[in-house]
Amino acid sequence: MAKTKRAVLRRKKIKRRPKRKLAFKNLFKNKLRVLYFGALFLTFGIGAFYAFRPEMLEAQLPPPPPDALYKQANQPINVRVNDLLGRMTLEEKIGQMALVDKNSVIKTEDISKYYLGGILSGAGAKPKINTPQGWLDYVSGIKAQALKSRLGIPVFYGIDANHGHSNVLGATVFPHALGLGASRDPALVQQVAKATAEELNATGIN
Repeated sequence: MAKTKRAVLRRKKIKRRPKRKLAFKNLFKNKLRVLYFGALFLTFGIGAFYAFRPEMLEAQLPPPPPDALYKQANQPINVRVNDLLGRMTLEEKIGQMALVDKNSVIKTEDISKYYLGGILSGAGAKPKINTPQGWLDYVSGIKAQALKSRLGIPVFYGIDANHGHSNVLGATVFPHALGLGASRDPALVQQVAKATAEELNATGIN
C-alpha cells in the first residue's frame, strides 16, 4: 500500500509540474506584452508631443543693413565671412550646415524659414516637369526662396551627375567612372566632365 501511495503522489507531482511551468511561461509572456505595448505607446506619445507642439524657433532678429560687409563684393573674403558669421544665430548656422533631400522639402517656404544651406536631388529626385526648362524653373524658385531669409544667404543645389545629367530627360548619359577610366584617355574624360557641367549649368544647378 505504501508503495502504491508513493507512486500515486509521484504521478500527481509530475502532473502538477507542467501546469506550474505553463503558468510561469504565460506570466512571462504577459509581462513581455505589457513591456512591448508600453514601449510602443511611449514612443508614439513622444512622437505626437514633438509633432504637434508649437515650434520653438529662436526670436527673429532684424535683417542686416544693405551695406553690411558680407554683402560687399569688393571686400576681402575673410572680412566678409567673419562679418557674416558674427551676425548668424545658432539656428541659422545649423540650417546652413544641413543638406536636405529635395523630396523632403514639402513647402518651398521652409527653405528660408529654416535657413537651409543645401538641397539635393538624390536617387532620381526630380521636379514634376522633368525637362531642362522645368528643372531651371524649379531650381530658380529654390534659389529665390533662399534669398528671402533674414541674411539672404544663397543656397547650394546639388545633384548626382557623375557621368552626365542623367536625371533630366534628354540629357546625355556617359559611361560610368569605371568605363571612363578604362578608356585611358584623360582628354576624353575632361570633355565628358565639361559637357556634363554645361548641361548642369543650363538647368540652374551649381
